[in-house]
Amino acid sequence: MVVGEGEGERPKLTKAQKKVLRKQQKAKLTLLRHEGVPLVTHITEHLVIANGGLGNGMSRELLTSILQPFGHLLVLHMLPGKPYAFASFSSSADAERVYRSLNGFTVSGTARHITLYLGFVEQVLCLQEDPSSLPPGLLLIPNFVSEEYEQELLNFLAWDEAEEIQDKRVLKHRRVKHFGFEFCYEDNSVNKANPLPGGIPSLCDEMISNCLVAGYIQHRPDQLTVNRYEPGQGIPPHVDTHSAFEDGIVSLSLGSQVVMDFRHPCGTRVPVFLPARSLLVMSGESRYLWSHGITPRKFDIISNRLQDGGPTLANRGMRISFSFRKVCWQPCHCCRFDLGLTYTRNTDRRISATQGTPPWPHVAAFVRGLPDAALLLDIGCGNGKYLSANRGLAMIGCDRSMPLTEICHQRGFQVLVCDALSLPVRSTSFDACLSIAVVHHLSTAREQRVPGGMARVLRPGGQGLVYVWALEQEYMHVRSKYLQQKQQDAQCTNGSMVPSAGLLSVHKNRMPFSSQDVLVPWHLKTQEKQNASFAGSSLSAPDQRSVHHRFYHVFRKGELECLCRRVPGIHVIETYYDQGNWCVIFEKMCHPSSTVL
Repeated sequence: MVVGEGEGERPKLTKAQKKVLRKQQKAKLTLLRHEGVPLVTHITEHLVIANGGLGNGMSRELLTSILQPFGHLLVLHMLPGKPYAFASFSSSADAERVYRSLNGFTVSGTARHITLYLGFVEQVLCLQEDPSSLPPGLLLIPNFVSEEYEQELLNFLAWDEAEEIQDKRVLKHRRVKHFGFEFCYEDNSVNKANPLPGGIPSLCDEMISNCLVAGYIQHRPDQLTVNRYEPGQGIPPHVDTHSAFEDGIVSLSLGSQVVMDFRHPCGTRVPVFLPARSLLVMSGESRYLWSHGITPRKFDIISNRLQDGGPTLANRGMRISFSFRKVCWQPCHCCRFDLGLTYTRNTDRRISATQGTPPWPHVAAFVRGLPDAALLLDIGCGNGKYLSANRGLAMIGCDRSMPLTEICHQRGFQVLVCDALSLPVRSTSFDACLSIAVVHHLSTAREQRVPGGMARVLRPGGQGLVYVWALEQEYMHVRSKYLQQKQQDAQCTNGSMVPSAGLLSVHKNRMPFSSQDVLVPWHLKTQEKQNASFAGSSLSAPDQRSVHHRFYHVFRKGELECLCRRVPGIHVIETYYDQGNWCVIFEKMCHPSSTVL
């Protein structure tokens, strides 16, 4: 039965049918929350398949084989990491046949039993992730060694389990061997005064010489770490210690392929597929600034070779990595890669000074939907997370924080320091404007000046997008990610407010708001606290943090829309709720002279 079809009397549902309806409703809310796509009650050619996504361990090949016997499949779209997929068929009759045959169907042939729950949508969502280039300084050379040489290297290694346990070289996530110098995991360095006998095996000389001749590395390595990963194992995100090793680290992947994730401190993520026998070279920014790690799982999401080129799953096998480094005997000079970020020299891991979260999906979709060569102004751009969302635009950011604009400048963005209430840009000069998480920091007397300023600088027909924090952190029976999962644990102390600071109450983090005008604590860790947390210490000293209070006016439902409607010359196109935020998209409709405030 299609959800919502028919009126009149319905037959009594069985227990299994009731379960399917409950699961469909849950899938409906998940899809609406993640992608903003609603299910429809009428039959279309397009289906969403809950539990049939790459994030559930469902491969493209398996799902295709399940769908094709019941209808002519035109498009199968699977989003990386999502627990659902979208399918489009040649006719609504085919889609209906698939719906009636597979809704509630349990799939075999996977690591665990997966039950599919289907629903109709107006169109198949085809939001492909933007192809990301490799981080600066990162090289990937496929087929760097032959299969014969690969087998020689694998045969050379003898993994004696009893010996490794005795030598304490069995790590939680992998097995490891060291040559040249022992790597000390306690402080992520090497004991330079105590080299290992034998050095790097002579069997590796050929590969090292090829790297030197090709210019991949400038120094001959004297330290080798060999890691053995079983399927399902990985390594946490990390940056190889700056002070211990020179620039230029090469890693040879043998046995099985794997996906390694590179992350910039500002939130950018680049998954890099490492085929068997490939060489990865990390230097410069990719060596010193980007962290890299391998997520523990038994499969990876990769682009396949089917005609549509969509992503699919690849099972992992045993992988052996040979990582070659040159021990650094001089003082570390890595600070040139700080880009306005703080770091700790004992582990050399970096954290973003502010705003380390990835872009909001709906904001990124708004930016990507603008026409090529459009001119966009991001008011309150922070570290520029949205200035890279669409490379086809001409984008300018502004913020009143000098350190944040310096980060943007180092990332190659066009930015200026200014006040959002007094934009130093020419009227009617932009095709689009953003104001994300800015207006809620302003008092009521000033908050209208931000959308008013956006209207002034927009060309007629230009659009603006405004995001503000919502008073309603639970909307349509769904909690925002901001709220604690178990609020009762926090409600044992003073509710959602702590003692006031001046005339305003101080909001308690991760709790519902009980007032619209509040001060929200901003906890800034001291350097000593950072050092201890990065080193993995179980610091028992008092929490050494300085606390600053930021003003917020959290908006009720409809309040932001009313605020924008009071601005002359703009028309509100859409109002929506997005993970604890009220959001408005508006369009400039009239001559700019009437919008100057």
